[in-house]
Amino acid sequence: MFHLTDTPTFEAEVRFESQAAQGGQRVVHAFTGVFNRLDEDASEALAKEIRTQKLTDRQVAARLLCGWGADVCDAQGRPLPFNADNLAAVLRRRGVATAVVDAWHQAQPRAALGN
Repeated sequence: MFHLTDTPTFEAEVRFESQAAQGGQRVVHAFTGVFNRLDEDASEALAKEIRTQKLTDRQVAARLLCGWGADVCDAQGRPLPFNADNLAAVLRRRGVATAVVDAWHQAQPRAALGN
């Protein structure tokens, strides 16, 4: 069944790696991102804006991400509230903005092969 109405947001896992403090190992981080759901027109408009204004992944991620789960925490392990300052701090972490954009893209419906 198909319903024309849809939720304005959706959740998807955001995954990225960083270098561990010791041991030369990589650490995989993951959190639940809450994303704005864009229809075809809004998605095409954003793609055009990305091309014409040469938006960075950080700028695009800030537009797509509208919340996160309780799995984004401060240094003491307390859930970090979603607000403009915390969003900017999270997106400054190397690799996060690209991971947010990738998670949004991966969550989008795929066209049928061969069409």
